[in-house]
Amino acid sequence: MSSNATRLAEIALSYEGTPFWKHGRQPGKGLDCAGLVICAVREMGLECPDPDYRLDEFHNHFDLMVHSLAAVFEKVEKPIKRGDVLAIRFSRMPNHMAVYLGDGRMVHAVAGRDVRQTALDHSVLSRIESVWRLK
Repeated sequence: MSSNATRLAEIALSYEGTPFWKHGRQPGKGLDCAGLVICAVREMGLECPDPDYRLDEFHNHFDLMVHSLAAVFEKVEKPIKRGDVLAIRFSRMPNHMAVYLGDGRMVHAVAGRDVRQTALDHSVLSRIESVWRLK
């Protein structure tokens, strides 16, 4: 396992408890799911684009988020590994990103709550659209 992947997972996990904030890019103050990934990558000293997107039914920002990952990550096939970024589609939340921690756990910014660890259960596994690994 790459030390960069481990570092990404550790940094993302260090944001646990940060409040959810739409378009948030301030660890400790407010993050959304894309902000969690972008800030963790930038804290590693890597460049990561931050696409301008809107959270509404008229804009497909899922494609913008995934496109921004290609600057730092490469799309890979499962199985997922610690430090991978998961691009997930939910019916009530059409787009989401999380960082896989290993051992069936992920860290992500949960709308209306905060950055937290949760289990990567079957319902989430079945909604993973793509897996991204640091280059």
